[in-house]
Amino acid sequence: MDRPAIHDVRLLFHVKGLKNILLSNDNRSIIDRVDEKSNKDIRLKDIVHDDIIIQTTVHNTDNVSVIIACSDNPIEIEDPLSLSKLTGGLTRVEERLQQEINYHYSKITSNTSEQESQRVSIPYHMNRIVTMWHFGHDSSHSYSGESFEITWKESLDILFHFYSKKRRMLKATSQ
Repeated sequence: MDRPAIHDVRLLFHVKGLKNILLSNDNRSIIDRVDEKSNKDIRLKDIVHDDIIIQTTVHNTDNVSVIIACSDNPIEIEDPLSLSKLTGGLTRVEERLQQEINYHYSKITSNTSEQESQRVSIPYHMNRIVTMWHFGHDSSHSYSGESFEITWKESLDILFHFYSKKRRMLKATSQ
């Protein structure tokens, strides 16, 4: 933790109809479980990419949340290779979901042109909204909400400045 790093990154995007597409596919190899008791969320099987775990949940609202779990192996923000590993993991989520959508459309219409099979598509990972990330060590302080949400591309464009300042101790004077 001696270098600026992020971990436990959470991203969000929306794909209309994705939940129904996943549930209608006869090949459910990417689905880990479906919450049948309350919210009907679909939890996909984790993707393990190098030393990060990518957790994906398709919500009943067709919002998709992605969690990059890497508390033990934070992503160094000054290291391009570390950031590319994270971006590569996000690309894997994108490709996995797009394959499921393409499979769905290939089953419902056998004479579908390539253009028609792309009716539903997964948004490019650079356009996903980062809803939370941890910088450095975990703490009880956090910042969240719409005013702190940016796209993944915007986060890579930001120049992060971290500094520390040793404070001068003032001696108490007695009078």
